[in-house]
Amino acid sequence: MGQVIAHSEAIAELREAIRYYEEKSPGLGRRFLDEVNEFVLRIVEHPTRHSERVAGVRRANLKRFPLHIHYLLDADTIAIVAIAHDKRRPFYWKERLGGEVTPSSWSPYSGDAGK
Repeated sequence: MGQVIAHSEAIAELREAIRYYEEKSPGLGRRFLDEVNEFVLRIVEHPTRHSERVAGVRRANLKRFPLHIHYLLDADTIAIVAIAHDKRRPFYWKERLGGEVTPSSWSPYSGDAGK
């Protein structure tokens, strides 16, 4: 699998979660970002590991945090649609599926998402 891109609102959700966890406990935001990056790498290595849920969107559940990564697969692209909480507003991100997901400046490998 090739390129990883993310919806701009998924990046905003990621940054919001990092800030939230960092305010709860110094260093926790970093640990959250590390886990998200780890899961993105797993998705890149095994993109079809997670089953399709709604409209072709797959969901990877984080282990240590109550959030999950919603993503779409294309021929050579993984498009992250949302970084969503397990219990809040289910499927709110479906409205994002009608629009185009364009490459963002976030690199799942560098930790830039927390800036």
